[in-house]
Amino acid sequence: MKSRRFPPLELEALSRRLGRDGSSDLKPYEYCAAHLAQLTESAANSLNDMAIPVAYHQLPDMLWTDVFPQIFGRPLEQFEIDNLKRISKSYSKGGSRVNKKGEYKDDTEQKEKMASEEVRQAAKDFLKDSFDRLLAFEPPLLK
Repeated sequence: MKSRRFPPLELEALSRRLGRDGSSDLKPYEYCAAHLAQLTESAANSLNDMAIPVAYHQLPDMLWTDVFPQIFGRPLEQFEIDNLKRISKSYSKGGSRVNKKGEYKDDTEQKEKMASEEVRQAAKDFLKDSFDRLLAFEPPLLK
């Protein structure tokens, strides 16, 4: 919401494409969905022969089963996989706040249950197309 007063041009264009008068016409949860859509659209528009989009639910395992072996041209050694597993348990947004440090815990299911119907609809309206494009992409590197 920090950028609401001066929204990126891409976000303005996205909201107009979806039939709005611009981002000022969006409710806060729609603005957040539009911001995320701006990111996923940018990723989808950047797909090329070197791209390997990874869905959240595929993390972290896909890194050591598919992505890194392809990039390095060899299967990973067990100590490398063990290091990746250890690192992937760290909460990435830990920062210095005491209550945010510690082990990462997947809370996707909990957040989905808490989401209102308006939030779900905004995600569908703004994110579905670009997210589906990312999911449908078959990375040439992984073939």
